[in-house]
Amino acid sequence: MKKWLVSLAILVSLFLALGIFAKTASADKKELEEIRQAIKESGAKWKADETSVSRLDPQELKKKMGTILDKIPPGKDNNKPEGNKPTPPPLPPTPDPSLLAYYDWRMIEGGKVTSIKDQGNCGSCWAFGSIAAEESIYLITHTAVSFIDFDLSEQDLVSCCTSCWGKPEGGCGGGFMYSAYDYLRDLGTSKEECFRYISGEVGDVSCNDDTNDTLCPKVKITEWKEVEWTGVVTQDLQALQQAVHDQPVPAAFYVYRDFLYYKEGVYKHVNRGNPNPVGGHAICIVGWDNDNNCFIVKNSWGTGWGESGYFRIDYSEVGSSVQFGRAAADFNMSSNPAPPRYSIIATLWGEMRTQ
Repeated sequence: MKKWLVSLAILVSLFLALGIFAKTASADKKELEEIRQAIKESGAKWKADETSVSRLDPQELKKKMGTILDKIPPGKDNNKPEGNKPTPPPLPPTPDPSLLAYYDWRMIEGGKVTSIKDQGNCGSCWAFGSIAAEESIYLITHTAVSFIDFDLSEQDLVSCCTSCWGKPEGGCGGGFMYSAYDYLRDLGTSKEECFRYISGEVGDVSCNDDTNDTLCPKVKITEWKEVEWTGVVTQDLQALQQAVHDQPVPAAFYVYRDFLYYKEGVYKHVNRGNPNPVGGHAICIVGWDNDNNCFIVKNSWGTGWGESGYFRIDYSEVGSSVQFGRAAADFNMSSNPAPPRYSIIATLWGEMRTQ
C-alpha cells in the first residue's frame, strides 16, 4: 500500500511538472512571436530566437547578470529607467567623425581580445566585464604576450573583492563595477591557473589569496578613469568610441526581456512584455561599426549564445532606457603607453589609418 501511494505521488508530481513546463513553453513561444513581430514593425535589424537564457526563470536570470546599477556607490549618477514611464525617442546619434568608420580590437595587431568565457550560474558579469578589459589592456601594453594563452582570474575578483559585493554572502549575488576597478588597481588579480573559476558551477567560494606567492603574482592596472556619462546620446556615444579606440572598455547596461532572445544582428530594444528591465549586465566593448550604427561587444554567456558569444548593439541604445555604456571605464597600465589616437594600425587586412 505504501509503495502504491509513493508511486501515485510521483506520477502526480510528474504530471504537474509537465503541465507547468508546457504552460511555460507556450508563454515563451508567445513572447518570442511578439518580439519577432515588434522587430518587424520597428524595422530593427536583428533576429530573435530561443537561446540558452530565454527560458530561464527570474531566479536563474539573476545568475546571468549581477551588475548593480540602481544602487551604485555614493557620488555616482543613479538614473534607473522607469519601465512604466514612456521614454521619448532619442535623437539620432552621430559617431565621432575624427575616428575610423570600423574598429575592432579582435583584429588589431594579431588580436587584443581574449576568448569568450561563461559566467555560469553566478551573478558575476561585473567581474567578467572588468577582467576582459584588464586582459586586453595587458595585451596592448605587453606586445610579446599572445591572447591565445593569456587568461586572468575572475574567481579572484568574485571571491576576494568583498567591497564589490552587492550582498554580504558573496560575489554571485551581484557587484559594483567601480569597486571592481578599484580592486584591480589596488590589489589586482592572479592568472586563471592560480585561482580557477568554479562559482558558475558551485556558487560562491572562499577567497584564496595568493598575494605573497611568487608563482601567482597579481596583475594590476595602474589607474582607471570613468568614461563620462552625460545623458546626451551623441556626446556619450563619442566618448565611448574615444575610449574604445585606446582599449576594449568595460561597461554595463539594463537588460530587457527581448535581449534574452538575441540570436544575431544589431540589437535594438523593442517594447514587448514586461516594461521593466530584468537587471543590470556588464560586458566589454571591443569595437564599433558606423556603417551598421553599432558597437561590437564581448559577452560572458559562452560561445553558444549570440554571435559566437558576441553581440552588436545599435548606437541609439546609449540614449534609450537600455542605457548602454553605463559605468564604462578607461584602464591604463604604466609599462607601455596606450596606443596613439592618430596612427597607422596593422590588421589582418592590411593597415587602418587614423586621421
